[in-house]
Amino acid sequence: KFLKSIFHAIDKVTGGILGILFRAVKSFSEERGSEASASLAYYAFFSIFPMLLVFIVVASFFVDPVMIRTELLNILQDTLPGAESVIIENIEQVLEERGQVTLIALVSLTWSATGVFNNLAKNINRAFPKADNPNFITGRLLGFLMFLGLGLMMVLSLGASILFKLISDYDLQINGRLLQETFLWQIGYYLVPVIIALLMFWAIYQWVPMINVSRKASLLGGLFTGVSWEVLNHGFSWYLSSGFSRYNLVYGSVGTIVALLFWIYLTGMLVLVGAHLTASFHNTFTKSNDVQ
Repeated sequence: KFLKSIFHAIDKVTGGILGILFRAVKSFSEERGSEASASLAYYAFFSIFPMLLVFIVVASFFVDPVMIRTELLNILQDTLPGAESVIIENIEQVLEERGQVTLIALVSLTWSATGVFNNLAKNINRAFPKADNPNFITGRLLGFLMFLGLGLMMVLSLGASILFKLISDYDLQINGRLLQETFLWQIGYYLVPVIIALLMFWAIYQWVPMINVSRKASLLGGLFTGVSWEVLNHGFSWYLSSGFSRYNLVYGSVGTIVALLFWIYLTGMLVLVGAHLTASFHNTFTKSNDVQ
């Protein structure tokens, strides 16, 4: 009773935030979010290479292959820390053999790539007690839409990267200083990826659950996951380059793959925590509206 009274007192002071966080963590634990994250890492490992192959094959028919390779590796350095050495050989091979990829092979690759998103859609819906669990067809459709959404995010990241480079090449000046040396430029350079990630996670939490989710709840959940994901990427990149990482000493030549799996596991856990947090916000806002 004493601990409950303290909890309720702190919850009241924080405007109910503590209770929302507590319910999110409790729901995540009850739905075995950690185990679900591990299954997502398993599915993602078998989906990530087909997914990249689809993006590269399609884009290489419209954009210079050398540009695709350079920009994609830049994106992967930010979104898949430490994985460049694992995928670079696959990228080179695909760029050389893209003419041999048939429509049937492309459809097969797309089907394989959507496996992780199908699993992710089911686990996100489990965070919402009143949401229906998607069936096979609905799950695959949601997975395909999420796959397209990720492709859009990569296009936006590519466009932002090219835009920043073009602006840098013109040596624009503000008050006698190069634009890229100003504080505003530095803020924008780090803020744009966060905004892109925020929009992606907001869309996931808004439309993947098979329930009418509060826009405010999905926006708050997207903000939490988007910012946390950027922090995770920078932190994990620092960890791999700091010398504290010892994956190669333990796992030998597959150390990079183990590190990649661990990063996917952490990302999956973060996305699911964000889903349960969104559900907790949604339930709170719904009850508040019912009372009013």
